[in-house]
Amino acid sequence: MYKIIITLLITSFLFSGCATILNGKYQRVRIQTDKGATILVNGEEPKIKNGKVHVSRSKTPHQLTVTKEGYQDENRVLIGYKRHPLYYLSWAFVFYILPPALDNGDKAFNFDKSYSVTKMKRELYEKGSELKDVRLNKVSVDLDKSVQNQKLFIKYRNYLKGVESNYYDKYYEKEDIDVENTVFSDILNVTLHDKGFINKENKALNNSYLNNAYLNANLVAMETEHVKSHYGSNVDFITVKFKIEWEILDYYKKPIYKRTISTKSDQFVVGKVVDSPSETGSFKAINTTIEKSLVQFMNLKEVKEHLKVTTDIKEESFASLPIPSAPKYVSNMNQAVDASVTIKNENGHGSGFIISENGYIITNYHVISDSGKDYEVVLNDGRSFKHEIIRVDRVNDLALIKIEAKDLVPFKVSNTKEHTIAQEVYVIGTPTADDLNSTVSKGIISGIRENKSGQTLLQTDASINGGNSGGVICTKQGMVLGVVSSKLSGLGIEGVAFGIPSHLIHEKLHLDFVEVDN
Repeated sequence: MYKIIITLLITSFLFSGCATILNGKYQRVRIQTDKGATILVNGEEPKIKNGKVHVSRSKTPHQLTVTKEGYQDENRVLIGYKRHPLYYLSWAFVFYILPPALDNGDKAFNFDKSYSVTKMKRELYEKGSELKDVRLNKVSVDLDKSVQNQKLFIKYRNYLKGVESNYYDKYYEKEDIDVENTVFSDILNVTLHDKGFINKENKALNNSYLNNAYLNANLVAMETEHVKSHYGSNVDFITVKFKIEWEILDYYKKPIYKRTISTKSDQFVVGKVVDSPSETGSFKAINTTIEKSLVQFMNLKEVKEHLKVTTDIKEESFASLPIPSAPKYVSNMNQAVDASVTIKNENGHGSGFIISENGYIITNYHVISDSGKDYEVVLNDGRSFKHEIIRVDRVNDLALIKIEAKDLVPFKVSNTKEHTIAQEVYVIGTPTADDLNSTVSKGIISGIRENKSGQTLLQTDASINGGNSGGVICTKQGMVLGVVSSKLSGLGIEGVAFGIPSHLIHEKLHLDFVEVDN
């Protein structure tokens, strides 16, 4: 009897690890892909024989990535969760004596026999010349507690069945999230730049109403799935689902089109040691979800229509507006400063200049384009006025406004189309801080340029800051030659600014200056 018991115990021990001991180190798995796709397992090309991929059996999951040029990568997780038949042989021998506790090694589980990764989706298309440049305006996260959902699946079989744990509901305390997220901005900027939508060269010459648009992205709902391979293991992979509210804005950041897109990431392995945060499974899940959402939005027919470069835009048609002559005009720099104004609201400020004694003022359209804000026009003597928008030219970024004032000393506005290179000019406007009032900087006309839309711009090396937009470019005697519109900025870049030629004030706003010497 004693020998029988010893024999059964030894047999139990030997057969309690049948699958772990006898099962092969590798499993041949069929992975069906689109033609021309490349299969990667944990970032490396695996051995493929007779159309089957050799995958090492492991209790920890493998990252499957399928790539194809011109298409978005597809990612799946290979998890060994199926008991090998040899496991049940262990039970056959030792069901009443010793449970097969040792049959739980890397080789004890099988993967699915086949996986299908087909119908891959195109990546974001390359921007063509028929489409506008697109820049990010605002990327934000606005998540109420009610739209945040975290799911935990304590084993992979539960994930397949949709049976989630209530762990997060019990122990995870949600908070409202309201931030402007720079990580999302970085992801989107990289994608847009790689596809040519962000042109970093000659930015000032590329920017125009006809050729530029802006993009807002607001994350309004989020769901994450955390999945364990087996009961008691750590979380092995993650998926992320985002609902993002996308919005296209025109060059002046006025909303054009809005659409909410819901997308879900692929499966990504987590918990592995990586060299940088961008290589973690969680970051990759977030990254691909945002990219997929962007691609889906940009592929919409309505979006493509709004992003088309408008070459035949119908400009505003105005009746001629008489600008009465003044008994006195600006003739020196002191008077030029007095005839310059600051236009401000709660978000910032710009500049402008007086062209009639009864309060007509020229500025950039983008300075006064936010119709939802209250603007204040401040004269150099400190007097403050509300203004009325008389007419605007969005294509050339010009605006004519009026304040209720009288006995002002205005500028004369030249109607010439001929400008001399190296001609001395002065720029007057309110620089970065609006408490500085109007200041003067001196320079020359350093070039005559043409932007992407074919519009002529004056280039000057006079010092210009953001608050100078809409300010005057004039001669020492106070003759207006142009309107400050933009400048190049960046490391090592200084003294490159642009202005709208003054003859466009006459031509595009249809102003009839009475008795003005050109």
